[in-house]
Amino acid sequence: MKKILPILTIGIILILFSLKIQAQTPTVTILAGSAGFLDSTLAYAQFRGPTDIIFNKKKNEYYVADKNNFRIRVIKGNTVSTLAGNGVSGSANGN
Repeated sequence: MKKILPILTIGIILILFSLKIQAQTPTVTILAGSAGFLDSTLAYAQFRGPTDIIFNKKKNEYYVADKNNFRIRVIKGNTVSTLAGNGVSGSANGN
C-alpha cells in the first residue's frame, strides 16, 4: 500500500505517492515525478520517496522532502530544483 499524504492548497489537494506528486481536482493530474533524481521541468523531474510537502504562499513555491534522494526540493512554476542536500545521508551545521 502506498503512503498518501494529502495537503489542501487553494482548492487543490496534492497527494504524495512513493514516486510522484499529483494534484487532485475533479481529475487526477501528475504534476511531477518518476523514479530517480533529476532537477528539471515538472514533466521530467524525478523523485525517490517524496514524503512531505509545504507550500510557501509568499514565494508561491512548494518545498518537498525527497527522502531517498536525501534532498529538499523546490517546485516553483514549471521547475523542480534542489534547495538542500547532495544525495548523501548525513547532517551538518549550516554555519
